[in-house]
Amino acid sequence: MSVQKLAEVLMELRNASISLGANPSEDSVKQLIQKYDILFLGNRFNAIYTSDLCHYLSTQGMVIAQETLNQAIPDLCIAIGMSCESTANASDVKKAKRPLSGYRIILY
Repeated sequence: MSVQKLAEVLMELRNASISLGANPSEDSVKQLIQKYDILFLGNRFNAIYTSDLCHYLSTQGMVIAQETLNQAIPDLCIAIGMSCESTANASDVKKAKRPLSGYRIILY
């Protein structure tokens, strides 16, 4: 999967999230989640996780390994004006050096 295609998908997800508006209805949020099979989280429904993104991509015939996606996300987010935060598995919280499990992507 090309970085360009991944950028296009993230921009589509950003636009879909923005289209909800400032006060989205419960139905519009449900429709968005069902359309992409991704949980849109946060108080503005503008955050997604790479694990959900990886699943969505695979359902669209754009298979990419989670590790490959995790490697691409930080630089790609910077390039397209998004931010991301690393995440760890709950079982690793007490470890001094937590392995990366993915990213929380802030779409806008």
